[in-house]
Amino acid sequence: MENKNNKPGDTAKNGDLRQVRPENVRKDATAASGSAKKIKVSRKKQGVKAKVILLNLLTIALVCVIVNQIVLLALYYRDISQNDKSNQEALTIVNEFVYSSPTESAAPETTGETSGSSTLGIPTPNNTLDPNQPSPDENLSPEQQIERIKPYFDASRNAEMLEALRQQFKNDDIRAYIYIQGTHIAYPIVQASDNEYYLTRSVKKNKSSTGAIFADSEVNLGAPGEGHGSANTVIYGHNMKDNSMFHDLRFYIEREYYDNHRYIVIKYEDRTAVWEVFSAYQTNVGFSYTQVKFNSISEYETLLKVINKKSYVTSQLPVSPDDYILTLSTCTNVRDDERLVVHAKLINTFFADGK
Repeated sequence: MENKNNKPGDTAKNGDLRQVRPENVRKDATAASGSAKKIKVSRKKQGVKAKVILLNLLTIALVCVIVNQIVLLALYYRDISQNDKSNQEALTIVNEFVYSSPTESAAPETTGETSGSSTLGIPTPNNTLDPNQPSPDENLSPEQQIERIKPYFDASRNAEMLEALRQQFKNDDIRAYIYIQGTHIAYPIVQASDNEYYLTRSVKKNKSSTGAIFADSEVNLGAPGEGHGSANTVIYGHNMKDNSMFHDLRFYIEREYYDNHRYIVIKYEDRTAVWEVFSAYQTNVGFSYTQVKFNSISEYETLLKVINKKSYVTSQLPVSPDDYILTLSTCTNVRDDERLVVHAKLINTFFADGK
């Protein structure tokens, strides 16, 4: 029924479409189409704007990553440079005491052309403890290797030497000095109350990615056989890509390298200890090679058996529960849970009092 209240030309109401004029429909359709186009254009602009914003954010993020990497690289090389400087300072002090020992003659003079050795096979001070010039000699017999490290056996001035190092680096945590002839390993050994501090601190206690060479906090560095020294002396160091710190441990899994770098010297306050390497391998951190305290002799014996079994090189050196061992540990730089490990047996001790 027609709605009488509608005037001619009005849009139909209440569902009555008979009064809808064609021109009005076209106008509505045109307006709707225009609005749709405007919305489409607006959305397109918004999309472009969003893409521009996203691109800018990605650019900023990329710049931040690059800047961060540059900063980290700069800090890394700063740490490397400072570590090298500290090591040279330590080498100077150690050389002074090693070669002025009352039981050793002065180091042979050098020509300045190359670092050589004396007629006894003892290297000159230019390459004896210089980590940048490891000995080029290879295929050395055990006897020849012993001859090369003899200048470090005397312990009469160890206490003075370590005190000089403490004064130089203002660090009372310095407990010993480690040296492996023909390698880059020649560093003060520090020890803290935990095993975290020196992972990111240098021997000067500065923040550093190189860390320091440090003994396990549970290790007793006292002389063995006096109710003190630990059966397993564990020492840690980073595997730095510039060949510093414990980088050279990675080569011990090679037979020729192992054969030519058998001996490790550690100068303690009251003695000098000489160790012979008998095992080298790569392992997961789940293996308890860093165990310092043992509940029984059999527990220690079990560890020794596993250590020998894991070794990539076969040693003829017998090791029993009566022996003291040294454990050097570093990262593989491949996986966070992997370590390179070198074990050595204590074969001789030279005390400061000559006993």
